[in-house]
Amino acid sequence: MAAILGELLPYVLPTTLAIHVAFNSEGYLVALLVAPWIQFARPRLVNSKKQWPITMIAAFACLAVGIWLYRLDAADMPSRFKTLNEAVLAVGFVIPYVQVRRPLPPAVPAGLSLALLALIAFGQSNTLVIGLAEMLGVLVLMPVALDLVDRGILQRDGRTSPAARYAWYAFLVLFPVVCSLTQRLTNTDDGVIIAIAHYTNRADEAFAGVILVELYFAVGLGRSGVQQREKYSGKHHADSDFRSGSG
Repeated sequence: MAAILGELLPYVLPTTLAIHVAFNSEGYLVALLVAPWIQFARPRLVNSKKQWPITMIAAFACLAVGIWLYRLDAADMPSRFKTLNEAVLAVGFVIPYVQVRRPLPPAVPAGLSLALLALIAFGQSNTLVIGLAEMLGVLVLMPVALDLVDRGILQRDGRTSPAARYAWYAFLVLFPVVCSLTQRLTNTDDGVIIAIAHYTNRADEAFAGVILVELYFAVGLGRSGVQQREKYSGKHHADSDFRSGSG
């Protein structure tokens, strides 16, 4: 991240590759802020009297910085810094979301994501909705990622499905690529598919940020949850031990 902001990547990478890497700076920042909070801050604050005061201070600090960057005149700061506003704003909402005690009913994350998708669908011509595409993208994807797919990240014994997890990872990687190709290969700006492609291209860094968080915890740290058959097997053994002990 420092190399991107310091414009050092062209010195260590081929120019084309450096541009592509730097393009996802907001996604990297989301991962760099959310992952340490989940790994270090969240477990230390759980059940503490300071949990919500500290959580909300961190959240409001992110929101304040994000709003400041968003409102800043482009002439007052290089675009590589100003463009981070959506990432910081997104983190301001994600921090209190991940701090909530798990498990959550599936309807909660699903409802949040669907409500935001509806907001995007009906407000896609609104300047604010367009300007905050990457923030909204993170807020749509993160509840699905953490509470419907990779439950093991926030809840060690959360039930997960390897097939669903890797299908979701594939979606996070491929969907922005498909949308980018769709936009490049079409000669019209009309139609639902084109509208989805346009908006996804504006929000594609959200996909990068979310998958980086998931890969770090679920793959890198092994927080992949518990498969249904494993939970059943454990319960079966416990029941067997109980029955044999009571005999």
